[in-house]
Parts: sequence; C-alpha cells; structure tokens
Amino acid sequence: MGRPPRPSLFSGPRADLWLAAALLLASAALVLWGGESTASLRSAWWLPVALLQCAAVAVRRLLPGVALAVAWLGALLQVALVQEVGPQNVAILVVLYSAAAHGGRVTRALGLVSALAGGVLAGWFLAVAVPRAAGTQPGSVPFLIGLCAAILLLAWGTGLLRAVSRRAMADRLAAAAAAERARQAIAVEEERARIARDMHDVVAHSLTVMIAQAEGARLVAETRGGASPDALNAIANTGRTALAEVRGVLADLRSGDRDSAQPSLARVDALVAQLRASGVPVAASSSGEERPLPAAVDVAGFRIVQEALTNAVRHGSGSAGPTLHFEWADGALLLTVRNALASTGGPAEIAPARGHGLIGMRERAHVVGGTVVAGAEDGAFVVTAILPYESGERT
Repeated sequence: MGRPPRPSLFSGPRADLWLAAALLLASAALVLWGGESTASLRSAWWLPVALLQCAAVAVRRLLPGVALAVAWLGALLQVALVQEVGPQNVAILVVLYSAAAHGGRVTRALGLVSALAGGVLAGWFLAVAVPRAAGTQPGSVPFLIGLCAAILLLAWGTGLLRAVSRRAMADRLAAAAAAERARQAIAVEEERARIARDMHDVVAHSLTVMIAQAEGARLVAETRGGASPDALNAIANTGRTALAEVRGVLADLRSGDRDSAQPSLARVDALVAQLRASGVPVAASSSGEERPLPAAVDVAGFRIVQEALTNAVRHGSGSAGPTLHFEWADGALLLTVRNALASTGGPAEIAPARGHGLIGMRERAHVVGGTVVAGAEDGAFVVTAILPYESGERT
C-alpha cells in the first residue's frame, strides 16, 4: 500500500503563512524603495501596523474571526498614528473575503458590519485626517466614504459568493451520494428478490416432483409389495438436480455473477421429460418459427414454465396432465400452460396475491417488459405469458 500524499507547502494553512509573508515582504520593499510616493510611510510605527495586518492573513482560514479582529486592530492603530494607506492594507480586503467565505454566521455578520463601519472610518480618514496632518485641504467626505465602503463590501461579497457556491457544490455532492446509495439499495433488493425467486422455483419444482414420485412409489409398494426402482431413481435424480441448481444460485450470491449457470428454454425438454418420468403426462407443442431470445427473456421464460408446470402438478387433476404450448408470434413469445382443475380445488381457489409462485411469474415477466395472466377458464387453470423478443428490462 502506498503512503498517503504529503500535504503541500502551498496548500491549506501553510499557503496562508506564505501569503502573509509574501505580502509583508512586498509591502516592505515598496515602502523602503518606493521613492517619494511612500516617503510618508517610512516610520518606526509602520512595521507594527504591517505585522498586525499581515498576521491576520496568516490565520484567515484557520481562525477567520480572530483574523478579522487583528486586521481591524491594525487599521485602528494606523488611524491613531495617522499613517497613510499603504500596500499592507490589502490584508484587510483579504481578511474580509475570508470572513465571509470561511467564517460562521456570526463571523460573516461581523465582517459585513466591519466593512460598512470601516468604509466610513476609512473615508473620513482619507478625506479629513490625512489632509489635516499634511496641512492640505480636506477631500470630499461622502465620495471617499462611498468609495471605501464599496471596495470593502466588494471584498466581503466576493467571499460570500464563494461560500454560497461551495455550499451548493457540497449539496450537489451529498445529493449525488444519496442517489448512489439509493441505487445501490435498490440493486441489492432486486438481487435479493431475484435470488428468492430462483430458490423458490428450484425448490418448489423439485420438491413437487419428488413428492409425486414418492406418492407413486408408495402406491406401488402398497399394491405390489415393493417400491418402484424407477420412481426411487427419479426421486434421487431430481434431488441431485435440485441440489446442483441451489448450489449454482448460492454460487451466484457469493460471486456476484448474475449470468453464471442461468437456466434456458433449451432445458424445457429435460424439464418435461423429468415430469413425464414422475408419471405426469405433460403434452408439449410449438407453433411458429423459433427465434433467438435475449438472456433475460430466456431465463424468465424457463422459470415461468417451470413454476406453471409445478403448480399444475401440485393442484391439477390426477387424470389429465398439463399442456404446454409455445407460440412464436411476430413480436413476442406466448407461453401457455393449461391443466384441468382437480375436484378438490385448484389454483382458481388460490388468491394470486397470496401465492409466491404466481407473484414470482408476474415479476419475472414484468422485468423483461412482458406480462403474465393466470386464471380459471372452461374447467381448467390457464397461465399465459407474453414475453417480447427484445427485452425492455424494467425495474
């Protein structure tokens, strides 16, 4: 594992220290070598004022409230000493910006108040105090107050705009993160539902066939005095197949591979043969030209057929077996499973909303853009699934 990147010397609080040092050095250079234009600033008191204001820049992001107080303390000292405006006064603009950009509500409000009050003080200082000390005529007080206040408010407003944009960016990132978490939660629930449907289909079908085989073996044992080897073999084979499919579903769960070892309509013949071997006379037929199907539609079709035949074995009449018909129509595959209702009751007596099998069939069809209709019709229970050739997967 690599080491975390070391903080740069020119980022965060370190950058503020460098900025404060650069501002102090640049101001000193301008004052010392500025010629006649900065001669009035060359006094012993200039350095304390500059140090205070530049020190405020050094902590502008770390302690914006303290920086604001220190900067204005330096400004008041400058006014008391009647020092003219110097290059170090840029620090006040930087600190006002930082108070609005990085400070809390109180610091931001104090920054606004200080910008207004500082504009009045600076305008009076430049219009009256400095000319009086120099022995010249005073300037326009309203104009200089307005100009100074506008400059200070501009610095504060720029910082406020930066804070608002940063907050908006944080809100967008938080919303995106929440949406991503919601998508992940939905994906997890969909995967759980898929695995639950697969487990239900595998276990319900296999146990139904095994129960039918066991009942047949019991009847043979009662009438002939011994169990049927074919029935017992069918039970064992069904159990092994079910175990293999359950292991496949659990392997998908562990690996996260949704496409591994998925069933297909190509296995319907083996499914029908398994039911016939258990004594259920399934009649299968097909019409139209067979077409290739998307993987999702192929899996959904097999699971729907498996569940519909399982329900037929469980609830249908013992004298007549179910019929399975594939109709390869122009835009969709129509799967129809029909079985006669048993006299003791059948699927028609089961509320579709209460049965996991019927709910699972409808969900599988819905996911690939199809539909499933199930209900009693002319003394039989009919399940019809319409699956489009082009999967329009929905959530």
